[in-house]
Amino acid sequence: MLGGWEPVQPLAANGFEQGTVAMVIWGPGIATSFIQAGVDFTIGRLPYPTDGRNGTWGGGDLYVVPHNAKNSEAAIEFVSQLATVESQLTLFRASQVEGVLLPPANLDALAMSLAELPPQFEVLFAQAPELNPRAPLWQAFLASLGAAERAVVEGEKTPHQALDDAQQTMTHRFEEAFGE
Repeated sequence: MLGGWEPVQPLAANGFEQGTVAMVIWGPGIATSFIQAGVDFTIGRLPYPTDGRNGTWGGGDLYVVPHNAKNSEAAIEFVSQLATVESQLTLFRASQVEGVLLPPANLDALAMSLAELPPQFEVLFAQAPELNPRAPLWQAFLASLGAAERAVVEGEKTPHQALDDAQQTMTHRFEEAFGE
């Protein structure tokens, strides 16, 4: 299954329904797709070496203010409001109404929302103390890596070339947003 977030969810859910997929390494979004599709599934943790550490990514999207924002003070105030426990819980509950589960990015709000989540999520959120934060421009990062992956699989580029291209793309995007 190649590509970013959107194409993977239906493929994985369909694969589980048809019995052609036995395991998927993903996160809360894929679990939501499975629940909506009526797929019977369980969630477990991937093992890692005793001298290693968990590589789980922190959920939620990041709110950032670009360095060249026209009204950075108002933008910072707005982002600060979005990050509050109350706002995060409101966004989480509104996302459920739309049929998409967007867990809170604020860890306090996440802890408060656990009782409202399907039981399958307990294992995922038990990893919260070990999360690695997501990078700004996360969706652009995924898209860039997805394009690199496709170029390698389709024989258009070597892995080294594809990753170099992805790095150049993201360097440019970060400079655009945050300056040099």
